[in-house]
Amino acid sequence: GPRLAGTSADAMAADYIREQFKSFGLKVKSHEFKFVNRSTRSKVTSFLLGIAFAASLLLAPMLSLLVWLAAIVLWRSLKRLMPKYQSQNVIATKKVEAPKKIIAVTAHYDSAQCWVSYKLLVFLKLTFLPLIALILAVLVLRVLGLVPVWPIVWVLLAAVFIPICVVMFVSTSGRLVSPGAEDNASGTAVMLELARVIGEESPEDTEVSFIAFGAEEQGLVGASKLAKDKLLASETLVLNLDMVGAGSQAY
Repeated sequence: GPRLAGTSADAMAADYIREQFKSFGLKVKSHEFKFVNRSTRSKVTSFLLGIAFAASLLLAPMLSLLVWLAAIVLWRSLKRLMPKYQSQNVIATKKVEAPKKIIAVTAHYDSAQCWVSYKLLVFLKLTFLPLIALILAVLVLRVLGLVPVWPIVWVLLAAVFIPICVVMFVSTSGRLVSPGAEDNASGTAVMLELARVIGEESPEDTEVSFIAFGAEEQGLVGASKLAKDKLLASETLVLNLDMVGAGSQAY
């Protein structure tokens, strides 16, 4: 069933994986971290920047620029300011003495919210940052007196930016969630079976770790935290398993 990061179902999945690892005789540890919900952050971003842009129609040039800059700074600070949820990576290792090779097999266990439209998501990713930069450049030019017909320019920008804000606000549905069988119970199942086999007989001179990533659907949070905290040796070979349950071709 759905395992949205930070929910009780997400924690139950992590507990299940942990117990499976232990039953295979592996050394297991949890790597806990906190994150901001991606969907909520997207909605707050659209509201914040939308209000700042709308205000620029009525404010004086310098004040409009300052409000826009403040909105950008606040937007970039949302990960630190917004309420955070708890998730974890579950790490299991088959230790060997003086390994010549280190391998990590990884898969994320959380599932995703359903996007209202994938095409809208792609459009948003391609246009959002360039448009933020364009609006900033136009506001700077306005301060310099190089935008004489601001209401007309504002309307032209609004014709693109306001729809983008709407797309950001409604891009994920609060009621539609993926059951997560393919993405990524499939990868997690393959990882667990590999862990069972390796637990019985590991490759010679090779240390193998198995990592169940949390909050992958929130922007690769679990993997990023693992890398930031340097929990793997730099020479580790990583095999990541994601969406491996359909089709005959392995990617």
